[in-house]
Amino acid sequence: MSEDYLLNTFLTQIFILPDEYILRYENSPHSDIYQSIQNILDTLKEM
Repeated sequence: MSEDYLLNTFLTQIFILPDEYILRYENSPHSDIYQSIQNILDTLKEM
């Protein structure tokens, strides 16, 4: 499985945000949350 596949699968799941709202959204590079999650993943890779 490629990283892109895993990332796309991950990004199409339901996310529970820190403020406890549940957000369902379409996987879109134009989405703010897409960038937010990418930032989190990048941070995790560096750990």
